[in-house]
Amino acid sequence: MNIFRLLVLAGIVWLVYKILQRWRIDISRRDSQTPDRFEPMTRCAGCGLYLPSQSLSSSGRCGACEKNRS
Repeated sequence: MNIFRLLVLAGIVWLVYKILQRWRIDISRRDSQTPDRFEPMTRCAGCGLYLPSQSLSSSGRCGACEKNRS
């Protein structure tokens, strides 16, 4: 009977340890996350739609305007 109590107590201690360990990892992840950076928006030369600068072609047009231009 004493061995059974000891095993139950050890299981409870292990469970509490794992819960606290996971909680500490979640807190550190939440603190280390940086907010997303915003990209500058640029107007498409063809249709006037504002898009992130990197999604426009070298001529300043969006994908749809580039297809219609050809």
